[in-house]
Amino acid sequence: ESPSRTVTLDKWQSIMASYIVISGYASCPSLYIWNGINYTYITEVSNAGWLGYMDYINEDGDIVFGGGNPWDYVKLDKSQLQPRTDNGYEYYDIVLFQQWDEIFYLDTAYLVIVDHPNDTDVYSTMVNYVNRGFYGEIYTIKKDSRLTPISATNEKGENVLSQISQLDGVFTPASNGVNSPSWDNITLNQLTLDLGDLSGAPEIKLIIHGMVDWGPAEPYYDWIDQFKTAFAEGLVPNGTQLYPPPYMEVMDAQGNWVRVPQDRQMPTPADYVPRTFAVDLNGLFPTDVTEYKIRITNFWNVTFDYIGIDITPQENITVHEISPIATLKPLEFGTTNSNASGYFTKYGDVTPLLLKADDIFVIGMQGDNVSLKFPTNSLPPLEDGVERSFFLFVASWFKDPPGNWGYGFEFTVDPLPFQNMSGFPYPDTESYPTSEEYIQYLEEWNTRAVNVPEKNTVTEKNSVMGLVAEALKLTMLAGLAIAGIVVTLIWKKY
Repeated sequence: ESPSRTVTLDKWQSIMASYIVISGYASCPSLYIWNGINYTYITEVSNAGWLGYMDYINEDGDIVFGGGNPWDYVKLDKSQLQPRTDNGYEYYDIVLFQQWDEIFYLDTAYLVIVDHPNDTDVYSTMVNYVNRGFYGEIYTIKKDSRLTPISATNEKGENVLSQISQLDGVFTPASNGVNSPSWDNITLNQLTLDLGDLSGAPEIKLIIHGMVDWGPAEPYYDWIDQFKTAFAEGLVPNGTQLYPPPYMEVMDAQGNWVRVPQDRQMPTPADYVPRTFAVDLNGLFPTDVTEYKIRITNFWNVTFDYIGIDITPQENITVHEISPIATLKPLEFGTTNSNASGYFTKYGDVTPLLLKADDIFVIGMQGDNVSLKFPTNSLPPLEDGVERSFFLFVASWFKDPPGNWGYGFEFTVDPLPFQNMSGFPYPDTESYPTSEEYIQYLEEWNTRAVNVPEKNTVTEKNSVMGLVAEALKLTMLAGLAIAGIVVTLIWKKY
């Protein structure tokens, strides 16, 4: 009822709204999948591909950057991922949407379809931002034989076993290292797990459901300023780390904690939306132990909802990879006030850029989205006793603007990241590839000038669209003609 008129309803009407409760601060391209009715938000991808991870302060007081891994492996809910049909072709419809004010460098994306025994689940691992390289193994987990740790305590000695014993949305308490008392008195999060006596177990795998909450950017800048001030006073030794990287230890038979090799370190959970992933512990424990204990240490606010143990051997699986037909385009509504600048990838078919991880990117900014169409026509029928699970494998770097986590560089396309860099920003002794193949790529594909001086602009006009608030309008995306390549192989890829 309003002062001017009264409206009488002659029948019942209902309104249904769906929403996502989001914890922390989001980043990276956002993943949406077609569920048969509209696009469903899944998660943010490749948070380990953030450009700007710091390592230590050198003798000159300069920050040396290191780390970063662009790979991400996202398990998709097979009850939500529904095929679409266009002119007789069936395909899975997936969208990567850059709704945040960031620059992304999408190197590759493909659909991984895993056929596995129906009495098992399958999970991928994740990556640790300290390590480079591809870690996309797939692990089988028996559905009805998971074990629960005997005990779980945090850095305060508090019993947190109830928080990790079941998947219920109740997470272990933790804190963000940038809120530590001072630069030389860092508060680290630790989770110590007693896995019990696993002697004779064929394999040892953890199944973890957790997330990292990076928090806002302001305390991060305050944290950096503490180190700068202390260095000016002569208090910071050469090699001091600004935030110690995450690490995992195992206990030996004498009760000593032994750090596991760097290439086997605990992955960093996803941000924004918690995910479930597997961690391989095989070969990490000394042969003479009977108490299988691990300790996980984090500077950032890493929290866990569930941790289970699987000791069953790996089952045989068959993996199908589907490459997409990919199209880069802006949204058809809204505007952006982003001050990102440089030469971005031109809109249109970008399929050739995503067929392999080779430092040849689709480069986009806020409002851009990459439509990925994965054809299903070459998939074989399922055999008896087998079910099918789906993963999206992505390699993508991304860059924030200064003041919003983008410390140490300008909010420009250049310099471009690359797989073999020591960190970002990288030193003058390193460079993005300069061979003819890469020069041709830059000249042919990255012709969309955004916020560059008038004398350098090209004929193609930037029409970037999209506001964060408009994210849910992805349902307006139209289906495209599809094609693709299906490769069937027995794991593993590399």
